[in-house]
Amino acid sequence: MGVQRFVGSNNREAMGRVRAALGDDALILANRATDQGVEILALAENDSSGYAPSEQAVPDRAGGAAAAPAGHGATDRAPAGPDLTEQLLREVRDMREQLARRAPAGEDDGPRQALRRRLLGAGFSAVFSDPLLAGLPPEAQRDEQADDWLQRQLQRRLSVAAPGDLEQPGVIALIGPTGVGKTTTAAKLAARLARRHGAERVALVSADSYRIGARDQLRIYADLLGVALFNLEEGEPLDRLARSLADRPWVVVDTIGMSQRDARLGEQLRQLSGALRVRPVLLLNAASQGETLEEVVAVYRGTARTAGLALDDAIISKQDEASRLGPVLDAAIRHDLRLHYVCRGQRVPEDMVAADAAGLVDDALALTGDSDDDGRPGAPGWARQVLAQGRALDASLLLLREGAPDFAAMEALWHGGSPADRPSADQAPVHLRHGGSRPAPVLGLDSHGLPIGVPTAPDKRFSVAAQLLPAPPDTALWRALQQSGQPWLSAARGNSRVWRLGQRLPLNECYPLAAPWDSLMVRHRGRAAQLRLRRLDVAASPTGRGDGAPFTALLCAWFGEIRDLDSGRLLGRRYWLAPAGQSRQQDSDLLVQMLRCEEWPALRERAAADLNAAGGGGEDPWGLAGALAALAVRLDQDNGDWALDLRAQLLSLSGSRRRSPATLLTALIELFSARRELQRIGAVAGGAGNA
Repeated sequence: MGVQRFVGSNNREAMGRVRAALGDDALILANRATDQGVEILALAENDSSGYAPSEQAVPDRAGGAAAAPAGHGATDRAPAGPDLTEQLLREVRDMREQLARRAPAGEDDGPRQALRRRLLGAGFSAVFSDPLLAGLPPEAQRDEQADDWLQRQLQRRLSVAAPGDLEQPGVIALIGPTGVGKTTTAAKLAARLARRHGAERVALVSADSYRIGARDQLRIYADLLGVALFNLEEGEPLDRLARSLADRPWVVVDTIGMSQRDARLGEQLRQLSGALRVRPVLLLNAASQGETLEEVVAVYRGTARTAGLALDDAIISKQDEASRLGPVLDAAIRHDLRLHYVCRGQRVPEDMVAADAAGLVDDALALTGDSDDDGRPGAPGWARQVLAQGRALDASLLLLREGAPDFAAMEALWHGGSPADRPSADQAPVHLRHGGSRPAPVLGLDSHGLPIGVPTAPDKRFSVAAQLLPAPPDTALWRALQQSGQPWLSAARGNSRVWRLGQRLPLNECYPLAAPWDSLMVRHRGRAAQLRLRRLDVAASPTGRGDGAPFTALLCAWFGEIRDLDSGRLLGRRYWLAPAGQSRQQDSDLLVQMLRCEEWPALRERAAADLNAAGGGGEDPWGLAGALAALAVRLDQDNGDWALDLRAQLLSLSGSRRRSPATLLTALIELFSARRELQRIGAVAGGAGNA
């Protein structure tokens, strides 16, 4: 069959076609981005029939006929002698031998090493890749799982602006080195604004008085678009045009292209600062080397800050000229730049599209080469480690904000949030409706049975569906639970007394009176076990102060024997109380979940002690302790992608390999503490820089 050409809309689709046609042992000779997506040249491993490219069926952009699939019709063969094929095969074998020599015998060639080679080959630096891959979950052992994990991590870290964010009224100044494409990008952006808001409300400003023909080029674009063009001379502040621009809400400024090493860069950026509120946008040349991009971003951002401008936005230019996208995405992620658009050619405005995290990551991983990059120059090694640690912390915090119930409230409490910011009594969870410095512990469950230890009003995504109590409720808590209408279950001791047929008996003496009820499969201390249940109708009088006269409540007492699944050996006995009238399914679900959350009360006590030692928790350390303990239990139980990724990152940050609610709790508190220390370092460094 010879060398074949496969085209897909993305790398995954193109590779799928390669595997379908040539199998898993196909030799990948080359890949590149095209207008149709991703093109791969591949050859069957034992094929030496000559050079014969063919194209898998793909939709034609112009709407015409697509090429026939390989093996199902005509193929477009180019004549070539056997010498070319033999030379090609020799080169491929030589490359394989070089790769084999780079991986000595005994070196770990698991998913982490494979992903590292892939990232370095795509142009990402080791400074970025190594901390990222340290969080690879142990569960991601198959190639597909590891690839999916890598895609998620890169997409989460790549900051992409909301659609239309850069099209808000204001002054946008495009900045960057010479030749990065500022003038063409200014025209593309002005065209988008004119089409959406009207040409009469858009203005172009040329501040480039150096480059020959720059203003003529921009004037041609302005005439074609029907927008006004204003010129700014060297050294003139942008404020000089304030009156002329007053009736044009959308202004795009094309600045002078300057090297990051040009001493006049600060003067140019100060030209943009003043009464007019300017939003600088840095253009990143996708075809530049990683070291160059690192220097450009660092210098431009620092100089902009000195000039009083916040440089947080970027546009990727010249994607069509880039052999790899890893370097530009690496720089954008590590410097937390918000991407708005990607420019892929000279056409105005067609060749500028909104930045898409998934598409950029897919394109970056599709364009891979060979790299021995072990890092990038710039900051010293210790500083890079601190920055890498900071980025890992930020990634973990982002996951927590996305997936943890009301994590923002936990952050506020850690920093000493004001009680005035908390909800009123009728909005708060049940366990906050007590006074005192140590509120009664109550663990909320969401509709999936996962813990919610929210210290303030729950996130709308995570409404409390049931409550678990480590001890029978007192009078005040009983009334609060009754008012909430939520199912609940409390643990009890064997010597807890209840009423049965006019007698007040301890629960352990009621066991023979209880009727056998059910047998459930549960996990006990990390092992599968059998829970044999009995139940008995009883009554009890809650103790403690509360509103109203004392009362007696009807309850259902549950008795459980936990037995080894194989031997039947008794592992432990448990006693629980639930309000009468709950359904059998509700009680069964709560009994299973109570066993899964048995560590929560002890974790809450431990969290409170650790918070006290770490100086966190503000005015409500018990509220934060309960919330963190619940989050640790939730993370241990949740099988969602966010939890899987976060567990791996937290354990990596803490240096622990053993997953348990206790280790996750420790990692969460260390995360908060480390984040606070890095913020202090930043504050001190900022103060020193301004001194």
